Amino acid sequence: MVALGRHGEVCAAPDLGLTRLLLGHNGGSELEEFLTRTLGPLLEHEAKRGTELIETLQHWFATGGSLAETATRMHVHPNTIGQRLDRVGRLLGATWRNPERRVEVQIALRLHALREGGIEPMQ
Repeated sequence: MVALGRHGEVCAAPDLGLTRLLLGHNGGSELEEFLTRTLGPLLEHEAKRGTELIETLQHWFATGGSLAETATRMHVHPNTIGQRLDRVGRLLGATWRNPERRVEVQIALRLHALREGGIEPMQ
């Protein structure tokens, strides 16, 4: 809170979400906590069921939220993408598409992909 100029105020670190990573002195444990809090239910679901929710979200964000373009990229029917996004909503909660939460999900997806070696760091 001090970094935000709010002296004398307190807040639980996890409640700061992405802001915690931007303002704090962070390491791997903070990153892991952020990813778990943001994507944990999706990662668990994929581990158990072998679904493609993470990949679907990556394509969906990359296409600006286009169901048709996401479906084309993934070689599935647009209804399949809609069903997957509904499942994402059930796992992450209805607010995952709200602007602030959406940014956190997008950044968490990028960090997850970087960690897994799926994309190269930006130069």
